[in-house]
Amino acid sequence: MPRPLYRSAGAAAAPLFSYARGAPVVAGEACGSGGNTISGLAFAGPGNYPAVYTGALFFADYSRGCIWSMPAAADGRPDPAGRTPFAVGTNSVVDLTSGPAGDLFYVEFTSGSVHRVRYFAGAQPPTAVLASDTDNGPLPLTVTFDGSGSHDPDIGDTLSYAWDLDGDGAFDDASVATPQFTYTSTGKVSVALRVTDTFNLSNTAVRAIHAATRCNSDWLFAPEGSAAGRVDTQPALAPTCIAGAMDWPALTAATGDQDFAAMRLGDCSGNWRP
Repeated sequence: MPRPLYRSAGAAAAPLFSYARGAPVVAGEACGSGGNTISGLAFAGPGNYPAVYTGALFFADYSRGCIWSMPAAADGRPDPAGRTPFAVGTNSVVDLTSGPAGDLFYVEFTSGSVHRVRYFAGAQPPTAVLASDTDNGPLPLTVTFDGSGSHDPDIGDTLSYAWDLDGDGAFDDASVATPQFTYTSTGKVSVALRVTDTFNLSNTAVRAIHAATRCNSDWLFAPEGSAAGRVDTQPALAPTCIAGAMDWPALTAATGDQDFAAMRLGDCSGNWRP
């Protein structure tokens, strides 16, 4: 807008609230103060948050790594005098929205992730963490799983473990933190770990295991008689592994140029897929 226009009376309205670079949004807060980049706004929807957040305005600052709340006044308008930090330590927030159960969701640009802020009046549920020493290999495939990284935010809570290792949907295959399982059939198995805390709150993590007899690996495509070429992945052309040896079929790269031949790089130690 040209300067003469916005300087004229009534051409622009003052903001509901503003803050300067280097000045805190709320005195004594733990948020950064190196910038002032408001990057998200959302009003609280009906849900599980305490009554003080009913109708509140949430706003985020990309540079400062915080989200604040501004409660609704008696007339329903946000009241800047009651502003308070809501989420501290966020990272490059670029959007806010109110979702299911009235929970606030925010998008972090740097990590490319979406986060949900939930409220628990009492105990909080645990977080299941499922790791394994491998997620693919030839038959028989023995995998060691590790759920010891699972944790609970409530101090003093203990966790119990329930595993679905064969992918049948029943958590009845193991009850220890680090079980082992051997797969003897080809296929993709969705392994799941469910951890439950002292208050019977639970959380589940899932990991895919690929047990196979075929090796999905890199192939070198080069003109016949030439050492130059390019690396590509051709799962459909992967040879069958028999007792550690390679059963090499005669292959020609499907590039439209019949002078191209395919040659396997390395041995059968790549990623295995059914």
